Amino acid sequence: MRARSVLTGKFTAGSDVDLLIKVREAPQSLRERAKLEVRIEELAGLPEYHPFEFHIVDERGFRRYVEVLKVKRLRSSNFYKPASYFTTIK
Repeated sequence: MRARSVLTGKFTAGSDVDLLIKVREAPQSLRERAKLEVRIEELAGLPEYHPFEFHIVDERGFRRYVEVLKVKRLRSSNFYKPASYFTTIK
């Protein structure tokens, strides 16, 4: 897993926005994963080119992200942010 630019403080205006999407069962094939990503783009009304990179994971994959990237759940929400977020953004 490569280091994320926001986590390392090396982001630019051209950096992508990583979205971690936890599902009950993550698609195993690339084809099924691509179909799900297209569906998400359609539901969100995203243009053909956008800065979002989807990381679709099941519980096991989610735990890996939490352990490796040290993300923490925001209080009273279903959103997670990197642990460094709390120390780098005032």
